[in-house]
Amino acid sequence: NFQNFENISPATQKSIRVFTQLINNLILESQKVSVSRLIRLVIEDSGYLDELQKEEAKTEEERSRVENIYQLINSAVNFETDSDDISLEAYLNYISLISDIDAMEGESSNKVKLMTVHSSKGLEFPVVFLAGVADGIFPHFNSAKNNEVEEERRLLYVAITRAEVNLYQTESPPDNNNISLKDIEEDEDCDLGDEIDNLPL
Repeated sequence: NFQNFENISPATQKSIRVFTQLINNLILESQKVSVSRLIRLVIEDSGYLDELQKEEAKTEEERSRVENIYQLINSAVNFETDSDDISLEAYLNYISLISDIDAMEGESSNKVKLMTVHSSKGLEFPVVFLAGVADGIFPHFNSAKNNEVEEERRLLYVAITRAEVNLYQTESPPDNNNISLKDIEEDEDCDLGDEIDNLPL
C-alpha cells in the first residue's frame, strides 16, 4: 500500500520492498533452521556485520559492536548444546532471564530476588528459600513417569548449592503416589547427601 503514497520516492519504495522480503524470508527460515543459524542469516542477509566492518573500528564502542555479534552467536550455540527445548521461543525466554539477572546484579543486594532454579545457575546468595520441595512439585511427578529423575537430581543440586550460609526449604502435604525428596536422597546413585548434610537447613 505504500506505493499509493505520493511522498514516498521510488527509491524508498524499493528499499521498503527489499526489507519486507528479507523479513518474510527470515520468518520462513525460522521454522526450519536452528537459532544460531537464524542469527547468522539475519546478520549475513541484512548486511549488518559487513557494514560494521567496512571501515576499521576506531573506538572501543565500535569494536564492541562486532564482538557483541559473535557473543550473541556463541550464546545461541551454547543454548542449543545445554537445552532440551532449542526453539526460538525458548531461546528468547532464556536471554530474557539472563537480561533480568544482569539487571539484578546492578541493583542493591538488600532485596528479595525471585527466580527459577534454571536461571539461578552460576549465582550464589547468603540465604536461599527453596519453595515446593514436596512430592509431585519438586521433584515433579512427571519426572518419574518420563524417566527424568536424574535431571531433577541435578536441578536439586543446583538449587541447594546456591546458598552460601542458610538454606530454607518449604513443603506441602505429601502425595504418596509420587516420588519424594527422601527418595532422591536415599537413592544409592544420588550424590547429594553430603551437600545437604553440610548446609544449615
